[in-house]
Amino acid sequence: MINLETNRTLALLDLKQNNPWSAAASPLMGITPMMEFMAQHYGKTYKPNTRETVRRQTVHQFLDAALIITNPDAPERPINSPKTVYQIEETVLELLRTYGTPEWQKSIHTYLASVETLKKRYWYYLAFSH
Repeated sequence: MINLETNRTLALLDLKQNNPWSAAASPLMGITPMMEFMAQHYGKTYKPNTRETVRRQTVHQFLDAALIITNPDAPERPINSPKTVYQIEETVLELLRTYGTPEWQKSIHTYLASVETLKKRYWYYLAFSH
């Protein structure tokens, strides 16, 4: 079963049902287009007033984990702009394209060895923020 976070990830990857992971893309996508994608391709409909919930429950965690980037087309655009867009981070895209293939295990190990994990980031923050 696909959960809500998976739906949101699939929207950011432009992956429709039955598409292989190798077809993942990295479109620029705002919150409303993500919600529209989920409704059209996965039958999950959100009311327009739930945009902030989607942002808080998924997008913030994806940003914290460095899985997505904000406004790559216009880094100077304020985060609270109605034109704010998100895009899957390039190394994450490359990683996810290997999901379900024989290369997956090697790819995930290489990726995890090359990125700062949230655990390390939060430990550093807790240790040095006082």
